[in-house]
Amino acid sequence: MEDANSDMFRDPFLDTAASLRRGAGSEFLEEVRAVEIETEIGRRRRWSLRDVWERSMHRGDRIVCWIGGIQAAGTVDFVGEDFATIQAADVWWDVRLSAAALRTVSAGREGHSVSGGSRTLRARLAEYASTGEPVTVLAPSLGAEVEGVVLIVATDHVVLDDVTIPLDRIEGVRRWS
Repeated sequence: MEDANSDMFRDPFLDTAASLRRGAGSEFLEEVRAVEIETEIGRRRRWSLRDVWERSMHRGDRIVCWIGGIQAAGTVDFVGEDFATIQAADVWWDVRLSAAALRTVSAGREGHSVSGGSRTLRARLAEYASTGEPVTVLAPSLGAEVEGVVLIVATDHVVLDDVTIPLDRIEGVRRWS
């Protein structure tokens, strides 16, 4: 009998109102999610390649990048004006931003900020010339992968041992730690 009395005093519109709130609430949440996605897409449209690489560095993302037919995997250690440095287990890659495709393999937990380093790939090559450390220069558009010591970094070319490579064709440099 109590159930009959409780139904008798129950407002018939309560169930309808609750149903409408659930429906409208979920629609509102869906709309908020859609707006957040559109906002993120709009924000990313203003990013430069450097911004994309810096984000990976700051987050500590594990990445894979392709330079010509060569694949480099690791974390982004440094981002300059026109290149980024990727650290793998025992290999360091300096890659020209405009010549590399980038893919985030897994989001990082601990990244870092930019701290010192060469601003341009040309300046990085000049560092290698001053240290005499052996490197491999990658110029896939020329079909060249040249190992040696950087002897000269000129205004528009680099000389490794006895090979001269146009600076604007260098897409990456590999060195071992």
